[in-house]
Amino acid sequence: MELHDRPSRRREWILKTVFESGLILFGLIVALLLNDWRDGRVRHQRVHDALTSIEAELTANVKGIDAVIRHNEEMLAALEESKKNGKPYMQGIVSAIAVGATAWNATRDGGITNDIPFATLVTLGAAYDDQAGFLDEIHTFLNQLYAKSDPDEYRRNPALLQGIFNDFTLHARGLRQRYVDALAALPRH
Repeated sequence: MELHDRPSRRREWILKTVFESGLILFGLIVALLLNDWRDGRVRHQRVHDALTSIEAELTANVKGIDAVIRHNEEMLAALEESKKNGKPYMQGIVSAIAVGATAWNATRDGGITNDIPFATLVTLGAAYDDQAGFLDEIHTFLNQLYAKSDPDEYRRNPALLQGIFNDFTLHARGLRQRYVDALAALPRH
């Protein structure tokens, strides 16, 4: 009788082992699926937070660049007056430029851009690249202005300043449009 019970026990043991292994495997799969689901939710929240910050930053940048455009237009009118009168331009030359890239840089540095739609990413990148170029132009001009032995040389030549600030104003308008395009490209959340 023992010989006959042996295959039965063996079969029972194999079935029990297969069942327990299947149960463990099922538990592991469920744990991995839950972990993926949680990671997806965390990534989605990080993207949402980043895009919300970028939206606020771009909105503030539009206001900041609008102030630059207004200043430049007022300056261009004053330069025209100086040119007509043949007098040097004695008012301020460059106003503060209140544009930022903190949210964009944090999004890039945090690796969050991997989860942002490509078209949105390209539009955002173009806006922030144009911003960097615009700020570089202003800084280059200021460095040149302050490096001159006679910085008032520009003030005595309103037509020169007019040409420079016409260019700055056109670039600022183009940058403003990039900001508007970037805001429009952001997914609604």
